[in-house]
Amino acid sequence: MNESITTKIFVNNEAAIIFEIAAKNIVFVMVKGDLSGSSFRQAGASLIEVFEKNNTSKLLLNLRNMQFMSKEDQAWASETFPQKLFQLGLRHVATVRPLNIFSEITLNKIRDEINNKFDSNFKMESFHNEEQALEWLSAFN
Repeated sequence: MNESITTKIFVNNEAAIIFEIAAKNIVFVMVKGDLSGSSFRQAGASLIEVFEKNNTSKLLLNLRNMQFMSKEDQAWASETFPQKLFQLGLRHVATVRPLNIFSEITLNKIRDEINNKFDSNFKMESFHNEEQALEWLSAFN
């Protein structure tokens, strides 16, 4: 990524890195390792803090290395977490699909639940790579 970075937060020994792409007003999260349970919620809390401090409506989640997600984490990811981010102004989420097929199935389930829960002002889409995801997000103001 060759964009300016204004915020960088490491979570759980760099299992997730959260930063803002200032030039495009996009918050970017890269999951680099196992992120589950309390670490998953810690990363979520850090992400919420970034949204509280920045006025953005776009999020790019690179989940290429995402592994197994527990039922509890799935529920939190589809219910509690997106509601808070939606209240803070999140409207567009682009995800880079996981390599693990079971993680991709889980992600698709969560995406469908989130898209059905919110009005048409909210959209979550999955892509094969960061470039496609950034292109889609860049189409929104």
